[in-house]
Amino acid sequence: MTPEIDALCDRFEVALERGERPSLRDCASPAAALPELAMLELHHRLAAGEAITAGDYFEQYPEIFFDREAAVRLVGVEYRDAVRRDPSLTEAHFRECYPELAKGQEWSNGPWVSDTAVAGTGTLIQQLPPKPPTVPTVKVDLPDFLAIILQPAFTQHPSDLGRLGDYRILGVLGRGGMGVVLRAANVHSGHPAAIKVMLPEEAKHGRERFLREARAAQKIDHPRVVPIYHVGEANGVPYLVMKLLEGQSLGDRLEHGPPLEMPEIIQIGREIAEGLDAAHKLKLVHRDLKPDNIWLETGPDGEHVRILDFGLARPIGEAGVEGVDQITTRNLVVGTPAYMSPEQAEAKDVDARTDLWSLGVVLYRLVTKTLPFGDVPVMKVLSAIANHTPKPLHELNPDVPLRLSNLVAKLLEKNREHRSASTGEVIHELKKIELSSLVPDGTTITYVSPYDKPKRSRRWWPIALAAAIVATAFGMFTLMPSREVANTGIVNPPLPVVPPAVEALRVKFISVKQFANLTPEKDVPKVELRGTIGIDKNCFETTVGDRIRVEVELTRPAYCYVVAFNPNGTSELISPEQSDANVPPLLTDRPRYPSKVLDDYYGLTDGDGLCVIGVVASFCPLPSYTQAIASKPVPKLTANLSSANMVLWADGKWLDKLTPAGRDRATRGQGASADKTNDISQATDWLQTLTDDKAAITAAIGFMVRTRK
Repeated sequence: MTPEIDALCDRFEVALERGERPSLRDCASPAAALPELAMLELHHRLAAGEAITAGDYFEQYPEIFFDREAAVRLVGVEYRDAVRRDPSLTEAHFRECYPELAKGQEWSNGPWVSDTAVAGTGTLIQQLPPKPPTVPTVKVDLPDFLAIILQPAFTQHPSDLGRLGDYRILGVLGRGGMGVVLRAANVHSGHPAAIKVMLPEEAKHGRERFLREARAAQKIDHPRVVPIYHVGEANGVPYLVMKLLEGQSLGDRLEHGPPLEMPEIIQIGREIAEGLDAAHKLKLVHRDLKPDNIWLETGPDGEHVRILDFGLARPIGEAGVEGVDQITTRNLVVGTPAYMSPEQAEAKDVDARTDLWSLGVVLYRLVTKTLPFGDVPVMKVLSAIANHTPKPLHELNPDVPLRLSNLVAKLLEKNREHRSASTGEVIHELKKIELSSLVPDGTTITYVSPYDKPKRSRRWWPIALAAAIVATAFGMFTLMPSREVANTGIVNPPLPVVPPAVEALRVKFISVKQFANLTPEKDVPKVELRGTIGIDKNCFETTVGDRIRVEVELTRPAYCYVVAFNPNGTSELISPEQSDANVPPLLTDRPRYPSKVLDDYYGLTDGDGLCVIGVVASFCPLPSYTQAIASKPVPKLTANLSSANMVLWADGKWLDKLTPAGRDRATRGQGASADKTNDISQATDWLQTLTDDKAAITAAIGFMVRTRK
């Protein structure tokens, strides 16, 4: 182990001991550190009593499985923990669960051999346990497939899986139905990359199409589309090299992240349209736009869209196999049914407006968290696309801007002649919606879209032309060429000049990490991180005596209080720290508790019932907390949640219910505000009274604290 990796492991271990769970992918730099970090984390999680195996890591990080030596060492961590708990377990148990690893020479270097030698048994017991560990699901043919197309690793990097052209192959990022995505680095520059390799069985049928469409997509040069560096073949198997992105897919964000706010939704929609516009100008249609193919790339200025996987892209007007190749010879629908346009579902010729339909479905889902035509069997979805008209967004939620609701309805017109004419038109409309959301209420905005301008009399054109020539001669402006959208012939006028965006103040999330108290009878408890309340499984209620840590993220720095409303009817300022209750808060965009002593926690020791963590934030300075509450009686929240495994999220107006099955927003847009039977809304109402700023925002998260059984 190099000194660099050794130091990295030390820092990683310290973070684990603090109760944190750093991302292995983010920390594993250099990549060779990944197995070492995985062993540390597996040991820590097993010691904490989690039901986790080495096989779980092989599923998430296949590159560890392919490194046989590292894989055996990871199984060794599981082995030692299992034997410590049950001395009757032997090597045979693990040979049964990891047969592919047991075939290799590396298996003989596992801890079971040395343990047996020390014990002096001379042989390994062959009795199997009643419940062996989980068998890894990594397919055994994957290493063989890679061996076919990869050249031997460079001698200076023997730990690599191999090389492909000018790229070192460092590991496997994932596998889908049609291909494998590899983590790579350029031999000359060292720049990281991702390589998508088509599976050999898929290449038999779709090699030419893959290469043709990959080379067409390679021409797209736009910051909203993932760049493709190279397209090639190895032993008859096609591949493409693209940028390795940081962040997550929009699909993962919807499933596991905090709810998207309206400014984020509008920005994401606009940036998707900008990426599609770049493709449409090259006469390319994506045909499979969906959240899983939209990447939210993390950068210094926040998250921005990158459109992925133009693998189904087709030049407009180009015929394919079986008409337009919507249904292949293996009776598979090309594309994702829930996001298909009617013409795509009916196997008709498609143009850029089919992507606009898919964009409408994505926006509908971002706003409502549901699909406009349901998530049901394929034929039912296709029938709904043809016959069902989804309810307008503003009727489901009055807070949705009417212009956005109308735009989505227009994008979902079944007759494509009635949809928006081009992505340029959609971008203009989203910019207007975006701009109108950035100014205070009552402000007049003068903004005229080029699509809204009245037609002028032709007799003025000589004067206009002369003025343009004179202005150009004096350097006042430069004549710009028109920009045509390939599928419609409509000329997109220059985009309007939008002032720099001033992001609205809102609470992006309130993260409450739960630490279970393992020793409730002791004054100094031993705690174990269970996860984030309302997000991780088994983290939807707590026990009296547990501990929590709280972190809030605001979109912009503001003055802020974070208050805990306890089950016994008391409340407490937790950010700024309790000791600062007599001092006005400072500007911050990330208040937290604890903020000073990292090994401190907030104790849930005030009885069982509803606990609420509430936030109020304002651009206006706030008085000290003591001064703010001097004449305001603090509400006593005494309600219980009748349903177990439920966490409440309130944004000051609407209430969402978080359960292991997902987010329930049933009350939104139906004329009902936050559910008064769960008085979390009293907390946000009271927090609003702590400032005279009418534009101040509030949010809260509520969860049950129950008596230890």
